Amino acid sequence: MHHTRSERIVLRRRRAGLVETVPCTVRYLGPEDHAEAANFHGRIAEEIGDEALFSADNAISETLGGHGRALAFFDGDHMVCFRSVSYAPSEVEPAVHDLEITGMDDHVAVMDFCVIDSAFRGNNLQQISYYLMESIVYADNKNILYTTVSPKNIYSLANVLDCGFCIEDLKRKYGGTLRFILAKRLDVPMAVATRSHREVRLHDVRATHDILAEGYLGYKLRHRSRGMVILYGKPIA
Repeated sequence: MHHTRSERIVLRRRRAGLVETVPCTVRYLGPEDHAEAANFHGRIAEEIGDEALFSADNAISETLGGHGRALAFFDGDHMVCFRSVSYAPSEVEPAVHDLEITGMDDHVAVMDFCVIDSAFRGNNLQQISYYLMESIVYADNKNILYTTVSPKNIYSLANVLDCGFCIEDLKRKYGGTLRFILAKRLDVPMAVATRSHREVRLHDVRATHDILAEGYLGYKLRHRSRGMVILYGKPIA
């Protein structure tokens, strides 16, 4: 069953030469929202200019049809943010393989995407929508959250890490594109040692593989004079 309740939130909307606050609503989506959601997703993917990294229309249809969850923010009747989480076997099985958690398929949710209208960027909607979705996913008995992020997408990577995910691997996926493999486990308290952390340059593939092989987890993206780095720490049981 899809959650259909709506909630109210006031956001900042940017226009040419103007910033204004507007009341918006948050609503959980169902099959009847497919056309609007697919059109919005396609428009934002085209604006960003890398449609290949976003979801196919049939994946959106699967999610809205019951194989996942989706929510959206609306300015009046206009969708301005769309977040999707997949429970579909076609998405979950690769996640289980990447995380090496055979037999845990029923507990895995794949954080699929979050697309935001350019006029509403800067409202922390990636994080706000994530935490709203996390509570819904947990109620569905999904306690292992998985996502992948391109090293080229530093904004999404920073947001995902700030939401409590950790980098567990770096591998080629989706036709050979490098992706960080990130996970967050909701039922298993985890701590990462930060005082003895190590820094690896964001695009240093060999050094990233080496530190992950030593059992470190990536937990923060930072800007240094030499460029972007990932902070890695040892997990503490």
